Amino acid sequence: MDGVKLAGLLVDAGPVNSPVLIEVGPAGSNASHAANPTSLHDVYARIGGAHVTMYRLFVEHYQEYEVLWNGNGGRTYFFQNEFPYDVPDQASWSSGGGTQGWAAYKVANGVTSHEAWGVGSYCFFSPNNSIVASPSFEVPDTPGVRFHDLVSVSLGGVGTIDNVINNTGGRADATTQQRYVVSYP
Repeated sequence: MDGVKLAGLLVDAGPVNSPVLIEVGPAGSNASHAANPTSLHDVYARIGGAHVTMYRLFVEHYQEYEVLWNGNGGRTYFFQNEFPYDVPDQASWSSGGGTQGWAAYKVANGVTSHEAWGVGSYCFFSPNNSIVASPSFEVPDTPGVRFHDLVSVSLGGVGTIDNVINNTGGRADATTQQRYVVSYP
């Protein structure tokens, strides 16, 4: 079918395995829709039940928490993030409580078990180089929440990330563009 536009869809996988969660067109189809293509926008698929494992999670340019992890037992193997480029000003870009900006990856305060490896967050706050994000990763300080091999980068020194995770790791900015944390806590 020509010109199908699908936006704002949430697919919640059930308890029974399914070979496909979202399929566009019948299997084996070779019809061309180049003149009036089908497009999918802002489509979310929730999978995994109680213990979710993410491999190669890429999330970029959202204006609030780019990942908000609310459940226990989650794991992420590789996360790459870029903060939004076009933050209008610091006053309008804050998660509240005196925090500048929004964490790229937030583990909710009530979570007691979560682990992540190889996670990186980058900023390029152009045209407003005065924008600050603090921090890249925000997690509850509890023994069951652990992060390994983290990096925060100010790309070209355009913008600032105050800390890599919580209050740890130091400032990535025009002076020191990359900050690393091997393990947290």
